[in-house]
Amino acid sequence: MPDNVIRKTHCNRCGYSTNHLVLHEQTRQYEDEEVSTVCCEDVHSILQCHGCDDIHFVHFITETRCWDPEEDEVGSVPHKDEAPFISRGRYPPAMPRRCPEWVGDSQVLPQDIRDFLTEIYVARQNENLRLCALGIRSLIEQIMISKISDTGNLGLNINAFFSAGYVASGDQDHFRDKVIGVGDPAMHRTCTPEPQEIDTLLDIIEGLIASLFVHSERVRTVGAKMPARASKVTRLKVIGSPALDADLPGLSRGST
Repeated sequence: MPDNVIRKTHCNRCGYSTNHLVLHEQTRQYEDEEVSTVCCEDVHSILQCHGCDDIHFVHFITETRCWDPEEDEVGSVPHKDEAPFISRGRYPPAMPRRCPEWVGDSQVLPQDIRDFLTEIYVARQNENLRLCALGIRSLIEQIMISKISDTGNLGLNINAFFSAGYVASGDQDHFRDKVIGVGDPAMHRTCTPEPQEIDTLLDIIEGLIASLFVHSERVRTVGAKMPARASKVTRLKVIGSPALDADLPGLSRGST
């Protein structure tokens, strides 16, 4: 392999496509043992990001129908008129989205919800979309139970969650039918959601968690550090003090 080969691909640490240096590449060619007319080529590569030095592994498999152009029959040369089948594997898989920064903050988010959300993101990274749907449904129920008393019934829990004011009245129908109901097709009707649908649901879940746990806790922290405002009586005493009157000649004692 030539030195300093550069390929552009996604970097998980940078979060976008960057130039990668090919550190090592191994190619193996062989015939399919089950289908002798198929020629295969395996290419294993180790890539390093030029921006952050992060390393990942890539595996390409190319399959083409073998042909002998002189005899016009099955042979050992890939057929020139047929497009090859190419599959690509990567480890670690590309991350289509990142966890919010507050997922790692144990001061604002309960450990069980942190772990639950992290597992959903791992499933999303590995394109396990049905697992994502089931995990989102379970996580929502876990969030509801953490805020209300568990009735043992999903429908009653939803009603209690709504009654407590955690979901705006105009959003309750969408929350019940779309967000909570996402797990039913995946569980009972072997339906696989689209990646965009999972990402939309994750946007909603992140907003809900941030509102119920993260922002409320951080606002209390900010409020605790702010000095208390002086009372009105204290402010009047300060204005009428001799020291202040001396500094402000135009302000006589008792003037307004």
